[in-house]
Amino acid sequence: MHPADSHPPGNRRPKLNAAEARIPGFLTRYIAVVQPLMIKDNVASWDAAASGKASDYAAEEKYETAYKQFHANRATFAQLKRLKASGQCESLAGTSHDR
Repeated sequence: MHPADSHPPGNRRPKLNAAEARIPGFLTRYIAVVQPLMIKDNVASWDAAASGKASDYAAEEKYETAYKQFHANRATFAQLKRLKASGQCESLAGTSHDR
């Protein structure tokens, strides 16, 4: 359970530590980039499957490549590893992406 999910008396949320406080901003930035890419990729995939046109398959490949390149960003991955390694982010603890 994330610390912010357990409310003390009076319905006040506990104060997040510095590492946990950075997670919402990271997720906001992540979603702002990934969500449009996923939508474009899914629409292009649908179009390619429905039409069979080479141009639609090329569009699908373009968005799929952009999505993969975004997730291959070493700086972003390093940031997540630092947050997790700090031991201060209960919400990242125990994930299966230990590397």
